Amino acid sequence: SFRQSGEGAATAAYSEQVAIGAVDALVAAWNAAAEVTVKIARTEVRIGHNRRVVDVEGRATHDWHDTEARHTGFFNPNVRILLFDDASTHLPRALFSFYACHPVTLGPGNTKVSADYPGHFARAIETALPGCRAFHITSGAGQINPRHALADDPEKAKPAGDALAKAVLEELPHARLITPTPILSCIEILALPIAPDASASKVQRARESADGKT
Repeated sequence: SFRQSGEGAATAAYSEQVAIGAVDALVAAWNAAAEVTVKIARTEVRIGHNRRVVDVEGRATHDWHDTEARHTGFFNPNVRILLFDDASTHLPRALFSFYACHPVTLGPGNTKVSADYPGHFARAIETALPGCRAFHITSGAGQINPRHALADDPEKAKPAGDALAKAVLEELPHARLITPTPILSCIEILALPIAPDASASKVQRARESADGKT
């Protein structure tokens, strides 16, 4: 989003600040590396719903709210958990949760920067597990929103985050130790041709590419 044409000085400065912060965090993490053991767990949380509602005639519409849990579209309540314990102290150093629900408990009426419900989740986990860093990853969340969504008040995101944290913390005693395998990676750059109906921003990015087309 920082690459949109016509960005102002404030946006450019913020973009640079984000990049510097990301690099600093990576360096700090690298310098703090330590041997860990890895555990996995799974639980369920039903704070989300499928916003795509299909009527009896097969017509689909979007209904962003489902406070009474009436929507019947597919929704996966599974929460996958990765827990990294310090190999020496056996205390938690990091926790990852994977949950398929867009972080949109807050809507356009909220004009403050916010981590939405994942932010409250991370704070709750780190309060309960001192010295542990918590990370929330939004997994495949197509059409999936919180049942209580698009609020204006930032505090409205707290119940969803707390509910997710409570379920995760209750499941941790049942986490299973695993033997991790080496992580391998490969990077390949793809040049994709611009489509005839591409948006203006995509066309501009193509023009700025090496060949001016992809």
